[in-house]
Amino acid sequence: MNLNHLLYFRTLAQYEHYHKASEVLHITQPSLSNAIHHLEEDLGVALFEKRGRGVRLTEQGARYLEYVNSAFHDLDLGAQSLTYEQIEGDAALNLGVVLSVVQDHLPVWIRKFQERTGKRIFYSCRNGTSKTLVRELISENVDLIICSRVTDPKIDFTPLIKQDLFLMVPPGHPLACRQSVDIHELNGESFIAHRRGSVMHDILTDIYRKNNIQVRIISEADEDRAILGFVKAGLGCGVTAYSSVLRAEGLAAMPLTGSGFCGQICIGRKAGFTLTPIAQEFYDFLMENREL
Repeated sequence: MNLNHLLYFRTLAQYEHYHKASEVLHITQPSLSNAIHHLEEDLGVALFEKRGRGVRLTEQGARYLEYVNSAFHDLDLGAQSLTYEQIEGDAALNLGVVLSVVQDHLPVWIRKFQERTGKRIFYSCRNGTSKTLVRELISENVDLIICSRVTDPKIDFTPLIKQDLFLMVPPGHPLACRQSVDIHELNGESFIAHRRGSVMHDILTDIYRKNNIQVRIISEADEDRAILGFVKAGLGCGVTAYSSVLRAEGLAAMPLTGSGFCGQICIGRKAGFTLTPIAQEFYDFLMENREL
């Protein structure tokens, strides 16, 4: 067993597909398969089982993943601690933030916060889906999260900014030249969807149901950037919250009207948990600069 094998295991557990995982890891698929085989031999259990063209964790594999994630988290904390010591900062702030906020809002917030405090702050920023970030906050791996609201009694959410839905279509699509698109025009279209169980998947499924819209889901992905890649390749359309990355990717992106959606990005803190002084200061700063 070695650290690379654990990294390969973690990545395959995330993508549930040997080809996708090997591409992300920049290794060959046989190398990945061989590494997982050796890890399973060392542990004496099967970590994955076949599922269609992909794989999924076995019960033992899911339990082992928790330990592996914990180990990598401790390694990350160690690296952050060393980096923090090197820059001799006045404080450290650990944030969990969805990608759209990282692209469009977080850099501006941090710059203004820096100007206000005048402190040398070491920022650690974790990205992920809203539900993933909630788990990170409950585990106290981050001080605050900025994401869509997730129903969980352990988290106190406060709205920060409005969130509008945008339709993404590949160049050359019949809707690509439109300034906006009504949601009822999506009937019968093929879509790259957010993975089931995610906040955005639940939101869109409810919207389609309420508006009696039938869409064909041809693929699912965990993050907006993955959906953008599929759309850019001409495999289908996508719906997501607006981010400047949509324009950067060269996609046709236009407001989606008629959905009745009134979304919000919120800041979340662990209920009943006392924040560090710098985290409380950043929380108060965002409360003063809400864009609602």
